[in-house]
Amino acid sequence: MKFNAIYIGMGVAALLFAFTKRKPQYGRAMLVGDSHSSRPWAVGGQLAKKLSDAGIPTHTEAHGGMNTAWFLRSGTLAKGLSKSRPELLVVIMGTNDSRMGMHDPAYDLAGNRLRSFKKRRASYRANLAKFVQKAKDAGVKHIIWFGPSKMSGKKAFLMEPALRVERWQQEVLKPLGVEWHSSMELTKDLPNSDGIHFKKRDYTTWGNRAAALVFDDVAAKTATS
Repeated sequence: MKFNAIYIGMGVAALLFAFTKRKPQYGRAMLVGDSHSSRPWAVGGQLAKKLSDAGIPTHTEAHGGMNTAWFLRSGTLAKGLSKSRPELLVVIMGTNDSRMGMHDPAYDLAGNRLRSFKKRRASYRANLAKFVQKAKDAGVKHIIWFGPSKMSGKKAFLMEPALRVERWQQEVLKPLGVEWHSSMELTKDLPNSDGIHFKKRDYTTWGNRAAALVFDDVAAKTATS
């Protein structure tokens, strides 16, 4: 009985620690994204504002139509990291990576045939790892990544490959310590305005849902709005 009481006491102590441990605080943040983040009212714009309002100044690098490979190849990620010196990196990306997950034969928007599925998969997974390593080398302490969002209508054909991209992101990013979240889950009940994007009110809903996940993981320096 004595030993049982000790084990029970240890269990209660562990639970209390889990519920009372402090969330990490970060001094600066950077948000990286595509067209879902390039407007103040889009999900990335809203999330960057919420972070800044919470006392975490946030620099945004959002470029419509661009994907993970472009941020690496163009040097945009490296320049943004150098300029803002973030401790926290939030990435909202994967929608424009969807074609990487298409089975052969696959074509880009211009109609050019893409490399084989096997090569695209290997390249994409390697780029995810490079993305994380560049961030860590620049001093980033924590990364939160939101994957591809829901698509429908004329873009519904991209959903299956986007789900593959989502799986690859989880397989590569989680073991590297990245906090990964599914934008598919956050947007599954929101209507697309053009098959890919959302109306302002629905971006607001997505933004609030994403912010709840971020602030469940990160401590605000001031009261969140």
